[in-house]
Amino acid sequence: MRAIILRTIPYQENAKLIYAYTPYGLKSAVARGVLKMNSPLKLAADPFKLLDIELSDKALPTLKSVKLVAHYPNTKANYEKTLLPHIIGETILKNVTDDDDHPKLFSLLVKTFEGIEHAEDGFDFLAMFMLKVLYFLGFGLKLGACHICGAQDGLGFDLKNHQTLCVAHGANASDQAWHEQLTAWLKADALDYHASPRDLTFKRQVFALVRTLYQDALDFNARSFQMYQNYLKETP
Repeated sequence: MRAIILRTIPYQENAKLIYAYTPYGLKSAVARGVLKMNSPLKLAADPFKLLDIELSDKALPTLKSVKLVAHYPNTKANYEKTLLPHIIGETILKNVTDDDDHPKLFSLLVKTFEGIEHAEDGFDFLAMFMLKVLYFLGFGLKLGACHICGAQDGLGFDLKNHQTLCVAHGANASDQAWHEQLTAWLKADALDYHASPRDLTFKRQVFALVRTLYQDALDFNARSFQMYQNYLKETP
């Protein structure tokens, strides 16, 4: 089955526990001997590759075979891009449950990794993924109508208060631009989306919104969030 390994941790000699996301949900397994140079399983030693894997039929499965599908070299060669899969992986590991739509979410995950890999700037794909996952989990932004009166025309998104407003209730040109961007991310197919490079101010504003939404909806503030926040803060 197809899988993206999201986390690995040491387990006994030359082995690792792997945590992978698949079209059937999260799977954990023991990869025995994976740290040996001549191991046929060594592709599973590190996370964030798209693999074909076979697992044994046990309570704690063992990894039986692995075949590389994609390994995303451009992502690994760019420091900022390397931070994005960690955010995505931690979000899935900590928030996805057995009842979620795993085939659909796995498809989004693969498309997102492909988008990050091939884009000059992968930030849009991170934002798109994080906002779509909120919808998957039942906590999506309410962008269809004014928060105050329910109007559905002339809408803007108040980035400070996280509310959709109409012109009559304060939406300005900047709010309307944010509403348009958020809507575009939510409607886009990541496979066909063209991402333009973003400046630091834009990234800081959007990532602050993402962090707040996840904190408020899921009480989730990942370690990887702070790593990326520090990068955005320290980058001149």
